[in-house]
Amino acid sequence: MYATLVVVDGTTAKRRLNIKLPTVLGRSRQADLTITHLLISRKHCELREHEGVVLLTDLGSLNGTFCRDRRIERVPLL
Repeated sequence: MYATLVVVDGTTAKRRLNIKLPTVLGRSRQADLTITHLLISRKHCELREHEGVVLLTDLGSLNGTFCRDRRIERVPLL
C-alpha cells in the first residue's frame, strides 16, 4: 500500500511524498525516510497499513509523536 505524506512546515525540496508502507521515519540513515531535526529520534515513528487503515505508531521516541496536538502511542489516520 502507498500513502501520501504532506509536509506542512520546514525546509524540504518536496511538499508531497508518495511513500510505500510500512515506512519508518527518523533521523538515522537506517530509517526509510530520514528527517534531519534535533527533536526527531533515530527511529521515531512508523506508518503502516492494517486492515485498510494507515496507522501511525511511535517507536519509543524521546520527544514523542503527536497527532492533532495530542501525544500518541498509536493512532489510525484518515
